[in-house]
Amino acid sequence: MSCDELVDLTVAKGLQRFFTFFRFMMFLNSENYNTFSKRFR
Repeated sequence: MSCDELVDLTVAKGLQRFFTFFRFMMFLNSENYNTFSKRFR
């Protein structure tokens, strides 16, 4: 395995983790927003 391949693998893993986390945060935000707006209507 070359150094470039290793870097690509690390970057891909980091991006994957970031997008999973980002999607999770967006999901939490939408859930919180829905309950929040219901509570104050």
